[in-house]
Amino acid sequence: MRQGIAWLGTLAVLVGAVPALALTDEEVQRFQALVADARRAQDAGQHEQALALLDQAIRIQPDPRVRYFRAVSLHALGRLDDALEELRAIRDDPLVLKYGADIAARIEELERLTAKVLLTIRTSPPVPANVVIAGRPRGMTPLTIPLKRGEYTVVVSARGYRPVSDTVVLTGPDPVTREYPMVRIVTGSLALDCNESGADVFVDGVWQATTPLRAPLQVEVGHRVVRVEKLGFPTQTVEVDIAENQTTSVAVRLEAVKAQAPVEPRKTVGRSRALAYGGFATAGALAVTGIGFLVKHGVDAKRVSGGAESALGGEFPASTVRTGAGNMKATNAIVGGTCLGLGVALGVATWLWLWPEE
Repeated sequence: MRQGIAWLGTLAVLVGAVPALALTDEEVQRFQALVADARRAQDAGQHEQALALLDQAIRIQPDPRVRYFRAVSLHALGRLDDALEELRAIRDDPLVLKYGADIAARIEELERLTAKVLLTIRTSPPVPANVVIAGRPRGMTPLTIPLKRGEYTVVVSARGYRPVSDTVVLTGPDPVTREYPMVRIVTGSLALDCNESGADVFVDGVWQATTPLRAPLQVEVGHRVVRVEKLGFPTQTVEVDIAENQTTSVAVRLEAVKAQAPVEPRKTVGRSRALAYGGFATAGALAVTGIGFLVKHGVDAKRVSGGAESALGGEFPASTVRTGAGNMKATNAIVGGTCLGLGVALGVATWLWLWPEE
């Protein structure tokens, strides 16, 4: 109930100030509705919605009291830098004197929360080491750097020493110091001789140099896998044992891949010709058979038709003879056409797929 009375009172004050800003009646009504809805959303803890409504109201009229409400939602949403910037911009405005105490308290709290914390990084023994914080190079040790509160990944590395990785949480406001012990890497020498120049040398999967080597590689002692690669050559892999303060020599020969002569396909011209001749013979037989049936179709049709005329007074009725003649003509035509068509098709197929190319 008290919250409702409070935001209604605030709205009444804002409404009283709006007419003096030369806004249209429609803009005034829209401004009032946006502020009222935003205050209800804030009371319900819906600060994302409240922020969107207040931004719309500010576009109509950038009233400092609306900006104060906006800073409250920004603070609640964890956008501390934005909230602090908003409050600093309006804290001396006479229209927000009513909220002066809360604004001052919020500014003090936000300045404390957003203040940077001094992080100091050292090494033991004190050697110059590269420092990478949150993926960004920040300098060499000893290093002191101001950072915002939060969680950071710190990587410290130096040539000849094992890299150190750590997670640092800055809660502030007191400075934080981290001292990292640096462990020296015990190394031996690897002298590699390769018959090809321009080959890449890898040790345990990490690129080291390109042949020819100007000096032996300094490699950590122990069992190591050396790989030599060059385009156009098979990769060569050698396993070696590196001893402290000793030189291990390795000779690698790269042999170019020889191009193999193309294998000619087995000639099957004789067999293909035989198949082609057989295909042509079959096609010719089918074609001749088809032509024979077509010729017989013409001859028998005339013969049967003449017989039908002479059979009018004979043993068979004329209709029966005509029917037989028609059936015979159809049969001869179908068989003849089919054989001829198959013969032609087989001949074309034989020419395309069985006759060998010279």
